[in-house]
Amino acid sequence: MGIDLMLRGRSRPGWISRGRVELPVLEKWLRQECAAEIEALDLDANRDGEPRLLAWLHPAAESVEIVALPDGEVEISARTTPAGPGYHFYITRLLKKLGEEHRIDWLPPSEEEDAEASYDDTGFFFGAGAGEVYLQMDRWLATIAQLILERADDGDRSFSLGMPLQTGFTQLDFANTPMGPRSREWITQVAADILEGDSRSASAFFPWPREGQDADYWFRRAMVLIWTQAAWRPATDVRERLIITRIDQAMERALALDPTLDYPWREWLELRRFAGIRNHLDAHLLGEAQQVPPDRPRLGYRRHEVIHRLLAGWSIRLPGEFLVRADDESWRAHDGERTVNLSLFRSADDAGSAGNQAFAFQGSEIPWTYVEETPAMSSRAYLREPTSHDDHFHLHGLAAVTGQFATLTISYTNAAHSDWALATWRSLRYLPSPSEEI
Repeated sequence: MGIDLMLRGRSRPGWISRGRVELPVLEKWLRQECAAEIEALDLDANRDGEPRLLAWLHPAAESVEIVALPDGEVEISARTTPAGPGYHFYITRLLKKLGEEHRIDWLPPSEEEDAEASYDDTGFFFGAGAGEVYLQMDRWLATIAQLILERADDGDRSFSLGMPLQTGFTQLDFANTPMGPRSREWITQVAADILEGDSRSASAFFPWPREGQDADYWFRRAMVLIWTQAAWRPATDVRERLIITRIDQAMERALALDPTLDYPWREWLELRRFAGIRNHLDAHLLGEAQQVPPDRPRLGYRRHEVIHRLLAGWSIRLPGEFLVRADDESWRAHDGERTVNLSLFRSADDAGSAGNQAFAFQGSEIPWTYVEETPAMSSRAYLREPTSHDDHFHLHGLAAVTGQFATLTISYTNAAHSDWALATWRSLRYLPSPSEEI
């Protein structure tokens, strides 16, 4: 459930190679046009094998997907919730410019169910006024808020509003949002205000609530990164330093434009120290951070445990400071000292119990130290201690359900982490039909 923009068009001669739009050319254009907004770009193929370019342009938004179809056709889709109205305006203007400069003729919308047509849930791309964007965004938020309240009345207790489906952060209040946790009273007020025509509550929710890139835009962009991506420990690689650098640069831009905003001085300083950032702001940040009451709760979901949802219904619980690397075949998480490697497999034969399949897959000769059985899943693990050639402990685990297997290796050097490693192995779960977050 969200607000979507989907454009389908055909490029004129000059931008087509072997019958398709040249995605590397579009990638280069995006890197130049969106240099300040790009979180990541990735060239791969979709499930149908069609080449595509994925562009992440805001930390609260899903990727923009650009698919190169045969005969010079191109399809671009973007979901603009929960980032907000400002993001919808930005994406619309960006794609119009892309079409103009790369000579792409977009198909118009259709009132009928037509797979060949374009559409914009707000109509803005095709001439509707800006007010329609705000109206549709407010309606979306009010609908989601009301749905959360109804589920709460039915007994549900864990809600995430506009958060990534693959990551389950520890619940810090009634509902987690990209800009931080919110109370039930806040959610109730949002729904009521929007129904009465007051958009101020909606504006407080969206990370990009209006058009343009003013101080508030840069501040909110940094706050989303602080809440959802920052790992609260010293950076250990280029990717972690890049996240902190983006936070620092966005905060510095906001501060230069408006020094009166409610900056998270303590967390900003903490992250700069994790990445070794030093400049003219050091003394100012230190002075402001020292004024923050020590009992004020610290920002950041990743200060707490995180449930990572993998493909095919598997999940695992890890400390929030772990950062993830994943592809279609494997999944890896690390915090600089501990590493978790996980691979998923499917059985060629779905017959038989999960436990029997596990032994058939890994072999019954492995000296399993730990064995746990439930009606739905069979789990085994054994610990390999350090040797003269390898100073790491390695906990090798296996979990099997009918038709699927997960293999797990947890590596660490400090024996004090052994209990944690076992708890992590036991946290591996399989839910064939996981409930989606809102």
